[in-house]
Formats: sequence, structure tokens, C-alpha cells
Amino acid sequence: MNDLQLAIELTEDAYSLGPYYTPREWKRITKWLLDQDCCVEVVIWVLMSKHMRWASDYSSDNKPDKMSLKKFQSYINGNWLPNGLKGIFKEATETNYAC
Repeated sequence: MNDLQLAIELTEDAYSLGPYYTPREWKRITKWLLDQDCCVEVVIWVLMSKHMRWASDYSSDNKPDKMSLKKFQSYINGNWLPNGLKGIFKEATETNYAC
């Protein structure tokens, strides 16, 4: 099983998957996070974290099943996260995980 499959399988019960993200967009976000040179453990942490819900809240339409990779990236690069993805990865590694 590769990292993408592992992350998707281990986050299939995530709070935000379903109400806010379709399985297709969840997979796209997971792949994008893995492509940012982060280990699978931290990617799983991000997917299970408050940030997935906060990204939905940050989205202007905030409608069920309407979140996308582009909107998630907008949250990452927006004013809510002054340190962007680097800040989320730092939070994850300080919490429990190290790559």
C-alpha cells in the first residue's frame, strides 16, 4: 500500500470527510499534502485535524460537499494561517509526529 492509499484509508472516518469534502477532493488534497514533502503520519494528522473544518469555514460558500483542493489551498495561504502549511506541519510535529 502506498502513502496515498494509506492516508485515505486511515482517514475515512474523519469528521470533515462527507459533510464538507467529497472522496474525490479528499484524495486530491491528500495527494497535494504528500507532494509537499511531508511524511504520511503528518498528512494523516492534518486530515484528521481542525484545519480541515476550518478550511471549510474559511471558504466563502461553506456548503456541504463543496470544498475543493483550490479552496483548501486558499485557506492554507490565507490570513487565518500566517505561517501557512509550514505552520500546520510544525503544529503536527509538536503535537505527536516527527518525520
